[in-house]
Amino acid sequence: MLDQQQITPAMIDAGVRVLASHNAQQSREQLVRDIFLQMLAAKQPTAKPRSPTLSRFAETIPALSAEQARRADAICAAVPGFTDKRHYAFFKHLLASGPIEKLLILGVYAGRDVAFALDAARALGRALHVIGVDKFSDEYCDDWPEERRSLSWQQAGFGPAPSLEAAKTNLERLGFARELTLYKERARCSSGPVASASTVSIWIRRMTT
Repeated sequence: MLDQQQITPAMIDAGVRVLASHNAQQSREQLVRDIFLQMLAAKQPTAKPRSPTLSRFAETIPALSAEQARRADAICAAVPGFTDKRHYAFFKHLLASGPIEKLLILGVYAGRDVAFALDAARALGRALHVIGVDKFSDEYCDDWPEERRSLSWQQAGFGPAPSLEAAKTNLERLGFARELTLYKERARCSSGPVASASTVSIWIRRMTT
């Protein structure tokens, strides 16, 4: 059980989003369960990145402006995920560095990083199309501890399992429906025709402690 002091604004927002999208065919029990699970997912603390490169980047990148920080916080409140404002700053820096027209992101979860990239592109006045690939299933991920690999996402403490429909809904709600393509596939890096001077491939690994 949670006491009142443990309930954060992000958890309240998560519960309200579930309530607002309530399907009349859902039972009251299912609705309460969905609200509770989404609030628990929103309570998950943001973990520190394991990547030394990302850590160095976070230490040296100029601070986001107040408006950029506000936008990043709004996306974090609207879309569950394991990344934060440092990743928004990364995408802003990446897109400002060259004429990138397409971004391939391997690992989507609920769409937070896709939203970061597309929002940063809009702020820069740049046209960008993001292709997101994820297996969108309740299977374990390769970076999970061995002792958690027999568990579901909820049981392992990582929140709701990735869902293609949920990711699409999150991104459409933020106004990005026309700027992305999502695929339900096992993410693999390759040197196929998608790689070009105007396409950058990013492997977004889940940030777990």
